[in-house]
Amino acid sequence: MYEQPNWSWMPREIAVRGSDREFVPTWKTKPSWFLLAEVDRMILAETQRYMAERMGAKIRRHGVDHGPTHSAPDAVIGVILEAAYATS
Repeated sequence: MYEQPNWSWMPREIAVRGSDREFVPTWKTKPSWFLLAEVDRMILAETQRYMAERMGAKIRRHGVDHGPTHSAPDAVIGVILEAAYATS
């Protein structure tokens, strides 16, 4: 019979423990870019689009899969360079 592991030892609030400051994601205050992987079979394009729009990102769509850094490095570099030039 399967026994449920005891996870009680694992800390639950690692990032904010001991802090009384409210965490604000950087994408709420800084410009963001999002590479939307159109042929991703792990995260639907509609879900990616929702995330990108929620963060107010500049969306760049490419016909790439879930691992664009391996399958389409030029597309990734292009988005990174665009962001770098726009914010420098």
